[in-house]
Order: sequence, then structure tokens, then C-alpha cells
Amino acid sequence: MDCRLLRHGLLQGSFIPNREQRELRYRRSLIEERSREVNRIQKVLEGANIKLSSVASKVLGKSGRAILEAMIAGETDAVVLSELAKKRLKNKKLELIKALNGLMGPHQRLMLEARKFTNEKEARNAVFEYIEMFYNTKRMHSALGYMSPVEYEKQHS
Repeated sequence: MDCRLLRHGLLQGSFIPNREQRELRYRRSLIEERSREVNRIQKVLEGANIKLSSVASKVLGKSGRAILEAMIAGETDAVVLSELAKKRLKNKKLELIKALNGLMGPHQRLMLEARKFTNEKEARNAVFEYIEMFYNTKRMHSALGYMSPVEYEKQHS
């Protein structure tokens, strides 16, 4: 029905932006996505009482990324983490040590380590690997007599 109204000029066609406008919108969405990611990381750090953003102007700059990678790897010593500072951030070592004194729990580490998948296949492989390599070796299942699936298979094969 709408197509007949459009054909007779009674409806206005949808606006389709030109290529330049579409690319501008896409760039804007990428910038917004990056900002959301930075804010998410800062929120996780603040939950661990780590105030990296109060000292470093860019949390995801070279120094910030090096510090985050060390935290994900399990480093908790603020002095050791402050040694990873580069260039201008090296001059703020005392403030950096104070900002990095916090309590990073395993959940915060996991949240920082979380990554986005580029495609569905990569996400499926990661989920499969998690289930087969970690989850099935640890969790106990009531239907299996409170054994992990791996233990159950060993006992019944």
C-alpha cells in the first residue's frame, strides 16, 4: 500500500545521506565506542580504588596500557607498577604510586582482560575453549553425583 502512495507522490521517500555524511556518522560512532570503552576501564579501576586517571591524562596511553597489562598479569605492587611509566608520567612517580595503591580483585582483573570479538566464530571458539578447558574441569554437577564432567567421564569410561 505504501509503495502505491509513494508512486503517486503522496509519501516522501526516506532520506539517504550522501557518502561523506555516512562516513562522518560512522567515525563519530567509532569515537563514541572508544569513549565508552575508556569509561568502562576507568570504572573498573575506580571499583578497585585505583585512580590512574587522576595522574595519567590518557588511561590508554603507552604508560597506562603497560600498567593495565601488568595489573591483568597479577602485579599489585604500586611501586613496581609505577616503574612502567614512560615520558612525562615518570615525573609524577609519587602521585602515581598513591593512585595505584588499591585492591585489584580477580573480578576486576577479569573485567579488564575481557575483550571484544571480531566475529562470531572467534566468540564461539573462546566460549568452547572456556567450557572445555576450564569450566568442565572445575564445576560440580548434581546430576553427576557432584563430580565435574571430566571426573565423571574418567570414572565411567
